[in-house]
Amino acid sequence: MIELSLTPQGKARVWLQELPVCSYSVTQVLERQLPAGTLQVARPLCAAIEAFLHRGGYCPYGLLGAHFVPARSEGLTIRVGISTCEGQTISKTLAGSIDQVRLGLPLEYAESVLQGAASVGSLSLLGSGTLSFDCAAHGEIGSSSHVFERLAALVVQLIQLNVETTPTEYLTAMVQNTIAS
Repeated sequence: MIELSLTPQGKARVWLQELPVCSYSVTQVLERQLPAGTLQVARPLCAAIEAFLHRGGYCPYGLLGAHFVPARSEGLTIRVGISTCEGQTISKTLAGSIDQVRLGLPLEYAESVLQGAASVGSLSLLGSGTLSFDCAAHGEIGSSSHVFERLAALVVQLIQLNVETTPTEYLTAMVQNTIAS
C-alpha cells in the first residue's frame, strides 16, 4: 500500500497488484460486455484506491478495488458486485471519525462504477478477460455516484501500472487530477 497526500487537504491509499481486505456479501452482480482485442495481458492483475478529500462541509470518500483475469475470449466483461447498504462498519479508514464507513458497494453506485470503468481509453490495453469490482467501502455521508465513477476510472488505470517502476509522484498526480478535480 502506498499513502498519498493530495491537495488541498486530501489523502489516498493505493494498492498495486494487491487488494485491501474489504470482502463483502454480494447480493447481485451488474455486468457489461465490451468488445476487446486479443489477449494483451498474460497474468491476473489487481489494484485498489481509497480516497478522502476534506472540502469544508463536504468530504468525498470511497474505496474501490478490482481484479482482472485474462481469458481467450471475444471481449471484456466488467462485473460489479453489489451489496446492501448495511455492510459491516469499519473504523480504520481515511475518513476517520468524519464519516461512518461500511464495507460493500450499494446498488446506487454500481452503474457509476460500470460507467467509470468503461470510460477509460486505456481499458482496451487489458484485452479480453474479466474485470471484477468486488472490493469496496462507502461512507454514509461522503460517498456518491460521482465519487465511485472517478474511483472506477482510476482503478482501471492503476491496474495497468508496474508497481516496481511507478514513481509516487506520478501516482499522486494521477489521483489528484482524477479525484480532486
